[in-house]
Amino acid sequence: MKAPANTTQGKKRRFTVFCFLFMAAVSAIVHFMDFFMPEPSNPYKLACAIILFCTLILGVIVAVSLLMALNASGKAIEEQSQMIDRIKDESQVSLSEANAKADFLVNMSHEIRTPMNAICCATELLMKEEHSETAGSYLSILKSSSENLLDVVNDILDFSKIDAGKMNLTEEEYSIETLLDDVKNIISVRLADKPVAFVVDVDPTLPKTIIGDEVRIRQILINLLGNSVKFTAKGLISLTVSYERLSKESIDISFAVRDTGVGIANSDKEKIFQKFGQAGVIKKTPSGTGLGLTICRELATMMGGSISFTSELGKGSVFTARLRQRVTPDNAPIVDVEKNKNLALDFLIWDDNIHYADSLENILKKMGLSVRRVFRESEAEGVLSTVKIDFFIVCSNMFKAAADILARISPATVPVKLLDIGEVDQRDHREKYPVLRKPFDVFGILEILKSSKDREKFTTDRDSKFVTPDANILIVDDNRVNLKVARALLETFRAKIVDVDSGAEAIDIVAGGAKFDIIFMDHMMPGMDGIEAAKRIWELEGENKTPIIALSANTGGEIEKLFFEAGMSDFLSKPIVMKHLSYVMQKWLPKEKIVYIKDESKLALKKRERKGEVVFKPEDGLNELWGDEEIFSRVLRIYYDQTGAMVDQITESEPADAKPVIEQLSNMSRAAGARHLSGLLSELWSVADMGKTDVYNGILKAVCEEHKMILAEIGKRISADENADESDILGI
Repeated sequence: MKAPANTTQGKKRRFTVFCFLFMAAVSAIVHFMDFFMPEPSNPYKLACAIILFCTLILGVIVAVSLLMALNASGKAIEEQSQMIDRIKDESQVSLSEANAKADFLVNMSHEIRTPMNAICCATELLMKEEHSETAGSYLSILKSSSENLLDVVNDILDFSKIDAGKMNLTEEEYSIETLLDDVKNIISVRLADKPVAFVVDVDPTLPKTIIGDEVRIRQILINLLGNSVKFTAKGLISLTVSYERLSKESIDISFAVRDTGVGIANSDKEKIFQKFGQAGVIKKTPSGTGLGLTICRELATMMGGSISFTSELGKGSVFTARLRQRVTPDNAPIVDVEKNKNLALDFLIWDDNIHYADSLENILKKMGLSVRRVFRESEAEGVLSTVKIDFFIVCSNMFKAAADILARISPATVPVKLLDIGEVDQRDHREKYPVLRKPFDVFGILEILKSSKDREKFTTDRDSKFVTPDANILIVDDNRVNLKVARALLETFRAKIVDVDSGAEAIDIVAGGAKFDIIFMDHMMPGMDGIEAAKRIWELEGENKTPIIALSANTGGEIEKLFFEAGMSDFLSKPIVMKHLSYVMQKWLPKEKIVYIKDESKLALKKRERKGEVVFKPEDGLNELWGDEEIFSRVLRIYYDQTGAMVDQITESEPADAKPVIEQLSNMSRAAGARHLSGLLSELWSVADMGKTDVYNGILKAVCEEHKMILAEIGKRISADENADESDILGI
């Protein structure tokens, strides 16, 4: 072993003292010899000899004392060095033991969890089989006990990893929606048999993609919420997710878990985060290791955050985990609140649980949406008969009554069924409506908003029709054919219609004092486009703005975003679908100008099929027009007259240049009842940019052949209709 530095220095000091003492002794001897030489009677020499002798004696005493002190110090330093070496050796042994313990626990946890997993799965399967009530209770005990044992094993394993310094965090992109879905599903199962409301409130401006350790965050949330479930017998458990932006790249996310449970006494608050320690109230529970909160705090600290809590005995607790996370470069929020404000969507809530009703109202308002609440059936009828409501969210036990109200008063309103935790939706296969499950959050509301794009999927009564004899409607489109079709569609509602072919003419009519209940505005027009014309009209009108609906053959998220950002009230794609037009009319026209009627006529439609596949199905087009034969005949005439030139244009153009015409022809074919041709055109559109000439030409050939057959079928139908009209005129 190498000698410590302090010991070496001690040896050097002793050697120096020895040399000093040796030189002093030599000097004294010389002087004594000089004294006993001739002239011994010289008193000066005698005095010098005496002084030198005393100096020698004093030097010897000092040197001996110094040597003794140095020797003691050297021994102390040597002992200290040996002690340090022993501590290092012991520390190394302790670290090796900790690592060995961690490795042992990892292996043991694997050995325990493997059979426990089999037990849990087998129990789950047995619970699905038929069994007696007694066997069911035993299986429930077995299931809960095995799950508790797994929780204990996981806690001990995590603690051992933290204790040995082997707990590592991973940083990957994750979705806050996926994280919360997993947490909600787990906690909902635990709350299925408890009279406890579970609400989740997420800041809608939170970035939807985050970078961090999703697994460990999930572990923290499940532990905090799991404690609330254990110690809350009734009332409310809430999870609130908020954030604070620290920089462009990082945020602090706060997960606050609030409950109305038993709470924690002041004397027990210091024990909450102690290893293997539990508060007095918590000790009464039969499960748990006392490590959960300790592990959560350690994980939060590793993430650059913390966990804090406030609690009052008998009133509940609030645990808040604040975690440092990074965000993706795009920083896209969950919800574009400003866009939602432009949507002008109105929600109505009817739920007998005040916790869920309050939470739902709060979420909708944060998202920038308009919301009202009712508590009785009579209130719902009053609101729906006087106010435009887009979505009516109703708890399941009042849903039938709500559906009846909508069928009578507001068929355009979409009913949304609110299901309790663990409730199964028992709907008839003919019933179509969106469902919102508790615990809901901002992501559930977003799904409801997405459903509004598929308006034809959700109606309470497909036979309900309405007329608007007192409504004044303006149509603006530079294409005279489109104007004729739009007018024909709107005539079925018996509305008072004015049509013009330019934005400038529309502005002149409004400037002249004409008042309209709704304006349908084409987007792409020469001179002045629809957005600019709409803005000029609204400038003339001041505060009382007329709803303006954008019309466009272009579809997709970007074009819709353009319209909503420009302030347009709504959007309809061309060709106009009757169901969508009906929805928009009911949404934006004044309630007092809509008169609902019952259409008792039943259309007896016969399928026309060719050998192999259906080429032309008039009933598909008729269904889009509520079975109105007159309007459908006009649509077919336009298709017959116009689409031949469109096919020629597609054939003669480069694939990329032909895409707008391909899309328009696809929409027109679908409206005319030629869905197969519409599908072929969609395929043609999708390969137009790929550079695969052979594929494109092959699909184009099929489109041309199919289109010829469609025109032949439509020509026969038009001829038959004309002959029938002549027979009526001649009285045959």
